[in-house]
Amino acid sequence: MKMQVSKTILLAACVTIVILGIGCQEEELSSDKTSRVIAAENIRLKKEVKKRDEMIERLEKQHEQKLQRQEELLAKYAKQKEVLEKQLQQGVENQIDDVLANVIEENAKLRDEIKKLAAELEKLTKGEENIKF
Repeated sequence: MKMQVSKTILLAACVTIVILGIGCQEEELSSDKTSRVIAAENIRLKKEVKKRDEMIERLEKQHEQKLQRQEELLAKYAKQKEVLEKQLQQGVENQIDDVLANVIEENAKLRDEIKKLAAELEKLTKGEENIKF
């Protein structure tokens, strides 16, 4: 019976060692699987970050291009505004010159007419004086 107890103890010890060994292996396997999963997740996240960085860079370039186009349009419209203001000022000056020229011309005509009328009045006044005497 002692032998049987020894064999049983020995068998129990072996089974315990085997179970412990298997448990450790499972832990190692589990640890390896976890490491692989973490590594795969890291790779996936790095790819995602890279894609986002590329998208950000692309959007920044698009924004820069749009901003540059806006600045070009602003400069273009500022020049157009300046040209239109000059044309407007010239138009106003031309209208003033035209009106002034007409006024000066009309003034000259009126002066001539005043001179003619003054001459006629003087003639008539002299004619009346000659008639009275």
